[in-house]
Amino acid sequence: MKGIVNNSKSMQPNPAAGTIPGQGYQPAPDAQPQTGRRTKGYFYAQNTVTPTNNSNMVPTGQPMGNMPSGKREYVIPWLNEKMLNPTPPSTSYFRFSSQAFPRTKALFDTLKVPIGAVIRPADVSNQPVYDKRGATRICCLKCGCMLCPQVKFNNEHSKWICPACKTLNPIEGTIFEAPELTQQVYDVIVPPYTNSMRNSQPVFTFILDLSFQSISCGITEQFIYSLQSALSSMPQNARVNLMTISDKLTYFDFHNHEELIFPDLKEPIKSPPVQHTIGEVRSDFEAALQLILERIHNTQPPQGHCLGNAFDFAASFMMFTGGIIIAVYSGIPKYGPYILEDRSLNYTEESKVLRLPENDTAKFWRDIAFCFNRNGISLHVFTAGPHYADLATDAVATGLTSGSCFHYHNFTTESCLQLHNDLFRLLTKDYLWDAQVSIKIPPAAKVSRFHGNCVQRKTITQGATFCAMQPDDSVVVEFDYDDTALIDEFFVQIQLSFTGTDEISRIRVFSFSLPTATDNTQIRQTLDESVLMGMLIRRATTQVLSKSTNDCQLSARKVMQDLRGTNASVVSLPYLMHSLLCNELLMSKHPGGIDGRLSNVIKIRSIDIISLLLYLYPRFIAVNPDATTVILSLSKSSLQQCFIVVLHCVDKIYIWLSNYVSEEYLSNALGIQSYQELPQSVNDLPQNGTDLNNKLHELINESRNLSGCYLPIQIVSQIRQEDRILDPIFVDDIKGYGMDYSEYIYSF
Repeated sequence: MKGIVNNSKSMQPNPAAGTIPGQGYQPAPDAQPQTGRRTKGYFYAQNTVTPTNNSNMVPTGQPMGNMPSGKREYVIPWLNEKMLNPTPPSTSYFRFSSQAFPRTKALFDTLKVPIGAVIRPADVSNQPVYDKRGATRICCLKCGCMLCPQVKFNNEHSKWICPACKTLNPIEGTIFEAPELTQQVYDVIVPPYTNSMRNSQPVFTFILDLSFQSISCGITEQFIYSLQSALSSMPQNARVNLMTISDKLTYFDFHNHEELIFPDLKEPIKSPPVQHTIGEVRSDFEAALQLILERIHNTQPPQGHCLGNAFDFAASFMMFTGGIIIAVYSGIPKYGPYILEDRSLNYTEESKVLRLPENDTAKFWRDIAFCFNRNGISLHVFTAGPHYADLATDAVATGLTSGSCFHYHNFTTESCLQLHNDLFRLLTKDYLWDAQVSIKIPPAAKVSRFHGNCVQRKTITQGATFCAMQPDDSVVVEFDYDDTALIDEFFVQIQLSFTGTDEISRIRVFSFSLPTATDNTQIRQTLDESVLMGMLIRRATTQVLSKSTNDCQLSARKVMQDLRGTNASVVSLPYLMHSLLCNELLMSKHPGGIDGRLSNVIKIRSIDIISLLLYLYPRFIAVNPDATTVILSLSKSSLQQCFIVVLHCVDKIYIWLSNYVSEEYLSNALGIQSYQELPQSVNDLPQNGTDLNNKLHELINESRNLSGCYLPIQIVSQIRQEDRILDPIFVDDIKGYGMDYSEYIYSF
């Protein structure tokens, strides 16, 4: 079927559509969110957070809460340097859960602590790059392990010994001078089609919902405004496609300057379009967006959309290149052959609604998700409530393709700004296109779990497929014994194959090794609590989907009991585990509904260590009148001694003002003369050069640098009676599993 050609082929820009009544956010043409990348590694200067000498403040090095006499002391995560700065051999981009590995399977089975690693491939910087497009790439003949510092040679120096499988490989060429033998991490440039049979390149396909549900809440219109403002910041060599969905599917053919309309949703679309880069069709793309905005204001929208048809069509032409699909919609598909029933109306077990339907409607969505994964296509969705979208079904591909799921349960003015920032970051990331991971470890070991928004593939030995991998994603790998053989040294090599935005194929090689221990005490005393928490929270997401939130709470409780029973060295984990118990992820009723919980799960499965710590336990920084600072626990009682507080959360910075702050103090800190001038949200604070003002700017910049992205600022004032906004942040006071933090830690 060729489709119906729209009468207007020019797609010239229409008059501006204006803002969404009462809530829209249209950025100025030159206004972009600050992006900034996190400084490589996690370290932030300790002298920027100076303990106060005020005797009324809570001592920073002391345990918080009512600790039983004679019990061990616990430390706030942000005062525990080991949480941020890993101990060798770990690095910021490859962190082991311990500094030793059990030498035998018997030891492993009695350890009662998961062993694994958190990998953040894009956190590497200044790694050497070796161009092998015209040379032979040396690797093990049996397992494919590449050269690294752990390679050894036999006594005659006639063969090199693979550090993973111990195979003797013949010496080829000038291997003794190979620079890879001295590099723990390096990139190799390889010929095209080495990593996959696709011509991998940056591709963005946008799917815009024009149904009544999306138009009435305003998400599609806001998405278009934000997309328009981000076009100049996207990689200009990226190919772009644009579709709309309602009771019919339309595709904007920029090659022929026409819009194709497909009203018969039951007939497959067989002719793949010619794709162009954003640099080539920028004016036509902007004209199409203006045309869609005009339709939003001047047409009667249908009650539903045909999302499945758009996915099916996108897969047909993106299979040759891979890329990214970004879909914005609201509600479930109600048109075409892939409609869904509203499962939110009657259900007895939420865990069932968080999985694919048990009837035949699940087949298409399961198949298209694996189709995306096989063909290097990542899915990112933007949805808005209160309409139920059944993200567990129509967005299941986000969890298999390094995707993301942005769900705004109530699409408010604040949601508009959040969407704008979320979309800008998504469009301007330096993706690792068509990414796949292969892991080389000793034959006696195996990868027991791969935590991430990916698919563990049988066609790749001990590895997974990620599609367009986000550079700020983290992957958690858990290890286990595969047989009873001894492991003298636990060697791990990660081979990440991908194509850069420059369309050059690479393999990034990470090689690390751990000594083995004959006593589990050595392992338990060298735990990396950040990595351990990364594994535990990802296990929790799996349990939420497969069992129930109650089962997950029981498991989390048992984990801490087991750790205490083994006398493991954990001093900050209890704060994080208690926060998990009272987190919205494990609430019996999620504030964002069923879709909100699923969105929560997708985010956590790929969250990096710093974002995880901020998500579970935000930084509470009290700023004293003399511009000294102190980090306190997340309890409301901590506010009693504070005048100004900076709360660094995972997605926002709060500045809290006590009602004891005078207008002179307010002027010194924020550069405003009275409370009447106090805004609720700002991009940046005014600068007036005072010590207090400089300290606040320093803390804001440090927080954004630590998060690696722009964070909006919200001002919360006691005088305006806004304290309740911060209630969910004070996790030490919230009862998780029936206990606040003091009661929780006392129970051990």
